[in-house]
Amino acid sequence: MKYCILVTGLLLSLSGIVYAQQADSTLPENKAKTFLRQGDYTNAIMLLNRAAAAKPNDLGIQKDLAYAYYMKRDFAKGLEVAKPLVKRSDADVQSFQILGMIFKAVEERKECEKMYKEGLRRFPNSGVL
Repeated sequence: MKYCILVTGLLLSLSGIVYAQQADSTLPENKAKTFLRQGDYTNAIMLLNRAAAAKPNDLGIQKDLAYAYYMKRDFAKGLEVAKPLVKRSDADVQSFQILGMIFKAVEERKECEKMYKEGLRRFPNSGVL
């Protein structure tokens, strides 16, 4: 009897965890990441634009959007999204890295160098930069 109660409690707790994970996978930004992994950049960008409209200050969504534009080889839109990211106070190393990849793709060497110097000033111990 004790084992039956224990197994039932365990199953109920696991079903709650599985349900929570399924709910998170329905978010547009999570679906967009799935599209990015599959190479479907058009759908990923569409979903990330929706997510960015709903959460305009979310750095993660903006970074994913800039990266999706980079992967789609739409560098003009990628620059439009990525340039403001590095000016934000909550910008991280990955923001600088994404912008650097786009600058390199459009062969803006001087802009890229200035941006990386700024990144190194903000993150002096970053091996990526």
